[in-house]
Amino acid sequence: MKISTIFAILICMLLPLASYWVVKNYTENNVTIPKKYFYDSVKKDTVNGKIVTDTVWHRVKNLSLLNQFGDTVNLDQLKGKVLMVNFFFTHCPTICPTITTNLRKVQKTLANDTAVHIVSISLDPKRDTTQRLFKYANQYGIKHDNWWLGTLVNDSLEQVMYKEFKAAYVREDGNLELDHTTNVYLLDKNRIVRKFYDGMDSTELFYMINDAGLVKMERTTRNKPPFAILIASTVIMGAVFIFIFMRNRNKKKYATT
Repeated sequence: MKISTIFAILICMLLPLASYWVVKNYTENNVTIPKKYFYDSVKKDTVNGKIVTDTVWHRVKNLSLLNQFGDTVNLDQLKGKVLMVNFFFTHCPTICPTITTNLRKVQKTLANDTAVHIVSISLDPKRDTTQRLFKYANQYGIKHDNWWLGTLVNDSLEQVMYKEFKAAYVREDGNLELDHTTNVYLLDKNRIVRKFYDGMDSTELFYMINDAGLVKMERTTRNKPPFAILIASTVIMGAVFIFIFMRNRNKKKYATT
């Protein structure tokens, strides 16, 4: 077999694989998806004599809220949606109006996106009645279909802020101190915190909109492309091409004799 023929065969086999590798790596590296933020524990297992670690990422529990319509709702009802969560209270004279205004801009930008839902949890459940929450929402032009404003049901506000969002801390006397945080938390479809942003900064919330789109389209382990199958099919196509090439070559050879 001539060297030129061998070279052609190698190109036929390697070119599809090389092209696939380049496309796969460059497309993955050009998109930076927010990483998971809080973790609960790290599991260690021994597989084939090697220690393998697996991080258990924190998943926000199924919180229940009494929302601005007086309905008891829960986060499980938003299954499959990307969530933007913040803490506020309607009588707040300082930071809350700014954060609410900025989030309203986010809502306008995502007007046609049904896969994103905003959840605002009240820090003042005694005064933030259903009527007050509804009035507050209308005051800021909030559209109610994809934005809940509510007070927690069955869960302690302190524990939710401390355990679920790390927005509280333990004082020296052992009591919890709430942080009137300006953070807006981005939760993925599994309610895992991916990142948080300063709600006072409209520029940061612009980045949150972009990150929400990336998280929304993120592939899970179950629906990742079957790379092994793609590679195998590429090799098979290369082999078929070589078979056809050699058969045609032999036909030409016999035709000339």
